[in-house]
Amino acid sequence: MRHRIMFLLGAFALLAQVLLTRELFIVFFGNELTIGLVFGVWLVSVGLGSLAGRRLAATATSPALERVVSAGLIVLAALLPCLILAARGLRLWLTVPYGGMPSIGAMLACVALTLGPLCLIVGLLFPCLCRLAEHDDAQAVKRLYIAESLGSLAAGLLFTFLLVGRLPPLSCGVLAGVCALLGACILARSTARRAVLICLAVLLSAIPPSALAPLESWGVGLRWKSFGVIGPGSNSRLLLSRDTPYQNLAMIETAGQSAVYGNGQVLFAFPDPIVAEHKLHFLMAQKPNARRVLLIGGNPADDPPVLLKYPIERLDHVELDPAILSLPGVADAPAALDPRLHRHTVDGPRFVRDCKDSYDLILVEAPAPLTANLNRFHTADFFRGLRRILR
Repeated sequence: MRHRIMFLLGAFALLAQVLLTRELFIVFFGNELTIGLVFGVWLVSVGLGSLAGRRLAATATSPALERVVSAGLIVLAALLPCLILAARGLRLWLTVPYGGMPSIGAMLACVALTLGPLCLIVGLLFPCLCRLAEHDDAQAVKRLYIAESLGSLAAGLLFTFLLVGRLPPLSCGVLAGVCALLGACILARSTARRAVLICLAVLLSAIPPSALAPLESWGVGLRWKSFGVIGPGSNSRLLLSRDTPYQNLAMIETAGQSAVYGNGQVLFAFPDPIVAEHKLHFLMAQKPNARRVLLIGGNPADDPPVLLKYPIERLDHVELDPAILSLPGVADAPAALDPRLHRHTVDGPRFVRDCKDSYDLILVEAPAPLTANLNRFHTADFFRGLRRILR
């Protein structure tokens, strides 16, 4: 019985960590420093909770520990959706300019406020469950560790291959809460309490994403109001917000022009043909006889139409996130139907490394190396790969 509870707790903890990390990634522009702060706060908070749980487990009776674990699981189920919404409004409390990066101290405080309450409870429950298991079998603690690891593994596989991109974050948070409630059901001693918890878990698991859509939309609007992109005094409106395996994509329209954001940062804006023409005509003028062109990154809506005005035979466009190519205004653009255009949804450096073709002209439109991921486009190895496939 205890190992089933630990399996469910491990699944909940992994889903909670992934969901909250993704939310904080958007708030802090996808910087890898955020991951370090999240893992650091997570480990410290879980450790502090475990210390408190160890003291509690050493003095409390088994019925009292069961009540503590059951109550803790119920609190976790209710807390996660609230923390997801709270993370989206963090910038409302930060005294940083719109588009600015907060200090490390402010980031640490925000991460601690978001993750701290949940992690303390998760850490508290672990030694309590271990003490309950020791009463049944001296070797049960080993099985608890295995069960927790298997629960985390199952939740990670479920989120990676099934949930992300298909279910909104709040729906995923509710699903994680169902795992916690099922754990509380196992511990419930009275039939009435077990029936109530089972009914609640079934009802939550049956809630369709459309029922949570208004709350999800409010939370997304809160995020972009905290960024200062939409809100009072602004004529911008949010057209869509979509979570993909790689990032959060948002499209915001202002005066007929749409800006696409990835993890809180502007990726490109369209239609903006003047900028594309000024940029690409200058580059094509340096290689007017180019017949095979490779475009890595860039503006998928405006760049291909300008390049296809030239008598090139093949244009290969590399973009990591396939969801970008399916956005309105990109997927239905006239250039998308041109047989000379070939889209590749793959990592840019990997495409260059594995490429067997050669090109007359290679255009790399990568952002500034603000993160370790983007820095790969500015390394000697990457440019050596470009030289290899350049005619």
